[in-house]
Amino acid sequence: MSRVSGPVIEGRDYLIRDDGRWVFTAEYHFARGECCGSKCLHCPYGNGPVSVNSAGKRPVLSLVPSWTETLIVAGANVVGRTRYCIHPQQAVAEIAILGGTKALSPEIASKLEALLKIDVSQNETALKPIVVLDREENPKEYFEFFSRYDVEIVVSHVHDFRSLHDDLERLARVFTGKADEAVARSLQHMAKRALRLGASEKASLESFLKSRACLKQAVDLPVDTSNGASLAASGTTSGTTSGTTSGTTSGTTSGTTSGTTSGTTSGTTSGTPVIYAIWKDPFMCAGQETWIAETLSCRLGIERNRIWSPGPSKYPTFRIDEVPQGAILFLSSEPYPFLKKWEELLTQFQAEVPLRFSVVALVDGEAFSWFGVRSIRFIEDELGLVGKCHRLSQQ
Repeated sequence: MSRVSGPVIEGRDYLIRDDGRWVFTAEYHFARGECCGSKCLHCPYGNGPVSVNSAGKRPVLSLVPSWTETLIVAGANVVGRTRYCIHPQQAVAEIAILGGTKALSPEIASKLEALLKIDVSQNETALKPIVVLDREENPKEYFEFFSRYDVEIVVSHVHDFRSLHDDLERLARVFTGKADEAVARSLQHMAKRALRLGASEKASLESFLKSRACLKQAVDLPVDTSNGASLAASGTTSGTTSGTTSGTTSGTTSGTTSGTTSGTTSGTTSGTPVIYAIWKDPFMCAGQETWIAETLSCRLGIERNRIWSPGPSKYPTFRIDEVPQGAILFLSSEPYPFLKKWEELLTQFQAEVPLRFSVVALVDGEAFSWFGVRSIRFIEDELGLVGKCHRLSQQ
């Protein structure tokens, strides 16, 4: 998770003791990004009054970046990860890297076999390892490989906040030992927060374009004088216009409006297509049945049928000339490095395909595509859900 920049929420970031003092949670410290050196009670970096102890905890091999971060924040004993499991940075540095998320090489297989060499059936004191996989992140070969060992395999399939809730609950039920009780409670708490987010109020496009998840915006795009439609000169200051407008407008508007509008229009109005690009050469976008679509829906209230896709595939390729006129384009900071290509892309859009997009914005890919604790915190912070988290046990 990124450094704390949103609100601090009771039950999520801090607890209030019986004596009235605040105690920051391990989740808050992970979100902070580094140890503050104050010997905090729940310091997850090993510098608190209570040492971080993995004794009695079941070992976990997580080959899903989102779950690796979530399980570490929950206090699980993660002993193996992929090289794409990069958060929380300070914590994952000490965890063995087993390779990538998509393919098992002979070297990776030997590393995994070394970690799984304990025969639980011959050693009653041994703790059966937990292996966490995901249907979209990992191929079938991973499941087949781990099935040869005496391990407990958990396969998730997160595509909306309901399934995120269900998979968090499933993971919580795996941690049944006394040493893992706190892990189970933390995962259950996250599950409740995920379920609530699916029914929360949505924010506006304008507020999102000013948020920390919007890294850059297109400025001074050309105007189509033939039909009066203007491309967004969204900039970074308030009082600007985003989206295609017609008629008389005052204040800040987002999306497509007609007639006379005053004040701020919440969200992107109905009908404006939204494209979330994840790759270039060829261009690829996220379809309507993806976790990214769920985040767009939950964060901005964008109906799934407005998330433009040229076909039924979850991540189809597309050409710029296929895109509907006036569409909103989000360029994800990952997996393709759109951040490094920003100026080049703006030049291309203005020279080769002018008047195609109403908004072009570079967005934080981790905030939209990672599920688990990262997505939960992102939307809680963005929607300002202060004081609305369920309070954790103070034990």
